[in-house]
Amino acid sequence: AESLEEAKAALGTAWPQGAEERWVCSGGVAADYTLHHLVEVDEELARRLFRIRLLDSAGADVAGAADLEARLVPWGEGPILSQDEANADWAVSRKPGGGALVGKPLGELAKVVRSKNAGVNELTYDLIFDSKAAYAAVKGSPALEEERVRALVGRPVLGVYCDDTSLAIKITCDRGLLAGSAGDRDVYGAQQHRRLLSLVV
Repeated sequence: AESLEEAKAALGTAWPQGAEERWVCSGGVAADYTLHHLVEVDEELARRLFRIRLLDSAGADVAGAADLEARLVPWGEGPILSQDEANADWAVSRKPGGGALVGKPLGELAKVVRSKNAGVNELTYDLIFDSKAAYAAVKGSPALEEERVRALVGRPVLGVYCDDTSLAIKITCDRGLLAGSAGDRDVYGAQQHRRLLSLVV
């Protein structure tokens, strides 16, 4: 059928009620990325995709909640930056090269070592310290240079960034497999940091 009307006529009574309003999306590698990044969501699509239903503790509909609808919240009227302008400060926070090995496992020096998704297509490793000395030592260690981290975690590294104010180091990687896609064994990306714990820095 070349049109919705032709499809309805061909199916006759088999045409499901309201089927023209259903949006069927096949699961796969591109499904999540498409919704998050490629589909232009307007007010009507937000209402259709994200229907709101409020229930009380007994599972009954909350009175007066039937009129609730999803709505888009504008970001504001601030200046729009180009890609280069938005990323101008990244070079400042990149991990410096050189330095010397500390000789201790990262798990002993950092207060927190964790991994998590950064969107559906990136993974981030966070290293948080409670000591300026430990942070400075790890920041200067060659063990966390991009090439070595890439070899350790087995995925492309987009950058290793340091923040002196929060005593934290962030490693951002290409996730490889989109979160929630077929074959993904760690939907939240929260189980990827084990190798970093034992890394001698």
